[in-house]
Amino acid sequence: MNGKKVLSGVLLAFVAVAIGFLVLKETRSMAAADKSAAPAATAAAGTAEGALPGAPEVQPVPRRLVAYYFHLNKRCNTCRAIERQAKEAIETGFPEALLAGRLEWQAVNLDEPGNDHYYQDFQLTGSALVLVELVDGKPARFKHLPKTWDLVADRPAFAAYVQGETKAWLGVPQ
Repeated sequence: MNGKKVLSGVLLAFVAVAIGFLVLKETRSMAAADKSAAPAATAAAGTAEGALPGAPEVQPVPRRLVAYYFHLNKRCNTCRAIERQAKEAIETGFPEALLAGRLEWQAVNLDEPGNDHYYQDFQLTGSALVLVELVDGKPARFKHLPKTWDLVADRPAFAAYVQGETKAWLGVPQ
């Protein structure tokens, strides 16, 4: 009889944890949806959320470049290194373009709900660094940066590759 009580308790605990996990997952996906909807609403209203009084209003940029790092839930050390080094190359190489809104960095988990369209949009087969030119908020062209996989062990060459490709797409002299 005591074994049945223990088994029942374990099963009840399992069910409680499973329900808690599902609630947490749903809460996170709703929060992510709210975050992605907020910039669009702010841009439509013509105001900057959280702007300081007297600060210049940030205008939407009609043409901008987004450096996307697409990844999956399961990630190897190389995938993590590519993301880390690509982000660093973008942030250190183009601080003015990032501040001006002409360049943006985004890491996107392809396994998250609603991100399936990226596979077709940018001809993805898995993790990848992709430069996407947006014109009036819509993708106009894109380019995969496949050499990141070959150069990840050589940080200077990796940074030079990512920054060189990004400069070319931004129209910055090399």
